[in-house]
Amino acid sequence: MNSPSIKIISLNIERSKHIDRILPFLVREQPDVFCVQELCKKDIQYFQSELLPECAYIPMAFIADDDETSEPCEAGLGIFSRLKITASRALQYAGEGDKIPVYYHPDQSTTNRHLLISDLIKDGVLFKIGTTHFTWTPDGTVDDTQRQDLSKLLEMLKNEDELILTGDFNAPRGGEIFSTITNHYGDNVPLQYTTSIDGALHRAGKLEHMVDGLFSTPMYEVKDVRMECGVSDHCALIGTVSKRR
Repeated sequence: MNSPSIKIISLNIERSKHIDRILPFLVREQPDVFCVQELCKKDIQYFQSELLPECAYIPMAFIADDDETSEPCEAGLGIFSRLKITASRALQYAGEGDKIPVYYHPDQSTTNRHLLISDLIKDGVLFKIGTTHFTWTPDGTVDDTQRQDLSKLLEMLKNEDELILTGDFNAPRGGEIFSTITNHYGDNVPLQYTTSIDGALHRAGKLEHMVDGLFSTPMYEVKDVRMECGVSDHCALIGTVSKRR
């Protein structure tokens, strides 16, 4: 008997800016799981529909677009699913504890950083799905804060024998942070993709940074991975996940 598989999508949705693009995309793709970064809490209702009724959410910060004149939204990480979410937890590896801070672009130093993990069951098989929005630096350059945060995150995960790890890692493939992650998890994004930034929609224009990831422990097989742009300032990662026999 073949192991069941799930279709997964990961996307930084840039808060509320692209909902009119994203909803038709989800209807067309029909994912089992949708991992979201920069999700405004007020927008959960738009995604938690009959298509993706289950939701886990953890706030990271109150985010304003550019300055103190805009109304901040409570934003964080979300995992939406058509499958039953049997358990969820958040691992905090940076930030201010239970306090939800406020930050304004481009200063992202005062924001909590979490890994949100949800357990999903399909046909009696457990899938552990995690998503994060990792520590930001200018121009994809590595700094000691990123190093410290990644070290703390990996220490928290050292006893997790299975995980699909998705998200916006704010660190380009080929660099120190991304490479350190691949020392622990398989990188399932085909090498033909050299950037996950949508130059037509991102405020900085075209950037050659492959910063979004779809990683996995050896227990999982991830196939048919592709990227689709035109839905947010980052491109969506899409793949099919199954358990190895």
